[in-house]
Amino acid sequence: MHSRVGPALLVAAAVFLGACSPGGAPDAGPGRSSGPGATSTSLVRPTTRPPTTLPASTTTTAAPTTLLASTTTTTTTTAPQPTTTSVPREPGTATLAFVGDVIGLIPNIERARRNAGGNGYDFRPMFDRVRPLISAADYAICHFEVPVRPQGQGWTPRYVTPSELVDAVADAGFDRCSLASNHALDRGVTGIDATAAAFDAIGLGRTGTAVSAQDAVPDIVEVNGIRIAHLSYTYATPGHPRPKDEPWRVNLISRKQIRADAQTARAAGAEYIIVSLHFGKTMITPPDDLQRKTARWLWDNTEVDLIVGSHAHVVQPIDHRGDRYVLYGMGNHLATFPGGPITILKAQDGLLAFITIHRAANGRIVTDRPSIVPTWVGKGDETYTVHDARDFDDPSLSPAIRKRLRDSLRRTRAVVGDYLAPRQPPSP
Repeated sequence: MHSRVGPALLVAAAVFLGACSPGGAPDAGPGRSSGPGATSTSLVRPTTRPPTTLPASTTTTAAPTTLLASTTTTTTTTAPQPTTTSVPREPGTATLAFVGDVIGLIPNIERARRNAGGNGYDFRPMFDRVRPLISAADYAICHFEVPVRPQGQGWTPRYVTPSELVDAVADAGFDRCSLASNHALDRGVTGIDATAAAFDAIGLGRTGTAVSAQDAVPDIVEVNGIRIAHLSYTYATPGHPRPKDEPWRVNLISRKQIRADAQTARAAGAEYIIVSLHFGKTMITPPDDLQRKTARWLWDNTEVDLIVGSHAHVVQPIDHRGDRYVLYGMGNHLATFPGGPITILKAQDGLLAFITIHRAANGRIVTDRPSIVPTWVGKGDETYTVHDARDFDDPSLSPAIRKRLRDSLRRTRAVVGDYLAPRQPPSP
């Protein structure tokens, strides 16, 4: 096992950054009742998708330089499917949490193998220092970028992660993940199916890839009395096109499709719509022109309430129009690239964004200002642990780690400014 998850995989990991770049060579259960307050959740999934009644002129062309166009037409109804429920802490108010990329790259996969004593993989310790923060949210969402390894397949040449990472994500307190990414089809549809099976086996919510046309229909999660839809799209799947007879396998960024899906969700009763977009340029902090245009178009033409970005692998700024926010790039949460010339310090930075939404007197769901906990993920002898970067003064940490946390905090503050959450004093 060690030799198979060793040098050959390190070669694959070393080209991950290039593979993530748009336009490069072929790219290359909801609900929780733990935490400080119990959360009431239930799931509603429309049975089919409604007709797309948009003007024929609303079309686009190929990504990544333009938005992709896709079409799907059906009709919709709703069918309640209760999942985990508990007494609401504060009906009409919900705190959501979001993080950036969670990726099983070879260095942290090998560390997880050692954590498990060579018998499987244990990623759970990597989340130990942020687990209390994530679990404090009423509903927490991650971006899970690469597919779970299908049974019988090797570790190379395309990206893949053990199913144990899915278990660790749930154990860390996450309720759901976006799955649409440029790597979604790296292992073909068998990778999508394996990923869905791993998520479904433990009741972890997912969106962005699908095992059937019905599975691709937007679902609705009710959190503390607020009905939320979460959608996920990627700019492309370079080198691995969607099957022509199964375009629903991966959601591609398409203005027409996003608007249609948002309409589907509203028709099914969604009061708040979150869209996760896998877009932008890797390792570039400022959002590119397409990212900004996409956000503006969604604000102008859809009822999307919140946009959460991934793919840049670095922290990007936050913008808003009224109480409709876009977090352009969440950085890396658990995603550590190997050493060498491609290592960029800011690729160890990430955002843990807390966003509270509440029902106003007129019934509208209002988004409060995001509150950001800056994170930093270690590598190598740092055990790939995700840290709260504000812990730079924690005496239990080594001086080297504390310095890196302080440096990370400075980098993140320079990007997101006063969205950073103040450090809370310890409880008496």
